Amino acid sequence: MFSTEFGNSDSFAFDESGDLVVERGNGWIPKKKFELDDYYFYLAILSSSIFNNLLAIYSKPILSGYYLGQVYTKDIPIPNVARLNKEESHYVKLVLLAKELEKGNSSAIYSINEEVQLFYPNL
Repeated sequence: MFSTEFGNSDSFAFDESGDLVVERGNGWIPKKKFELDDYYFYLAILSSSIFNNLLAIYSKPILSGYYLGQVYTKDIPIPNVARLNKEESHYVKLVLLAKELEKGNSSAIYSINEEVQLFYPNL
């Protein structure tokens, strides 16, 4: 998973092959072992409009968006994928939607926003 140095929810991507090198951005490496679909789950969370709201609360705004480095995002509450039932429909839907988003299907973001809202009912 990687992101630009500054930006918002549009600034995240996943390189399944691992061929890309992060330059002038951020590489997001999990502390624990992830399954492939876990990366897509987080891509969906980070690409949602809800994440933009969380950035507005926890990160420092600049003209081109927000600082996305660890210092500015470490306190943002995100679901712990290790505690989720991966057979649950919300997890499965977000994984499938993130894969669609990665293929360039930008309309998937509307459904991603609806699914992510279930993790953040007060935002």
